Amino acid sequence: MGVERRVHTAGTKKAILDPFQAEDPDDVAHLKNLQADIHEQFKAYVRDRRGDRLKAEEDKLFNGEFWTGSRSLTLRLVDGIGDLRTVMRDKYGEKVRLRVVAERRGWLERRLGMRVAWTEELLDAVEARSLWARFGL
Repeated sequence: MGVERRVHTAGTKKAILDPFQAEDPDDVAHLKNLQADIHEQFKAYVRDRRGDRLKAEEDKLFNGEFWTGSRSLTLRLVDGIGDLRTVMRDKYGEKVRLRVVAERRGWLERRLGMRVAWTEELLDAVEARSLWARFGL
């Protein structure tokens, strides 16, 4: 097809595990060591936080399987199942208020329900110009 691949690096390991090169056994061994280290850190993290509550052998819990929420509850990987609002209200009472975090809407969208990019830019420019004029800048 006439496509030529070029890689420019400043280190002997910059293109490690490059999918366009033959697999290097040393690179794979390095990756496996990293994965084993990360896996051990993960297991220690879970053990430290869940402790004696875990209800399965480590071979079962840390072999890469995944479960539904109810099965995770049985294995004691979680304390309960719920949604944010219900859990927060159970924990802090009915008066708890959760703010919705959303993208800031422009004046035109807030007033007319319209979202047109150029109109927002135009209104922003007019507003900025009026502020500059107002304060003599």
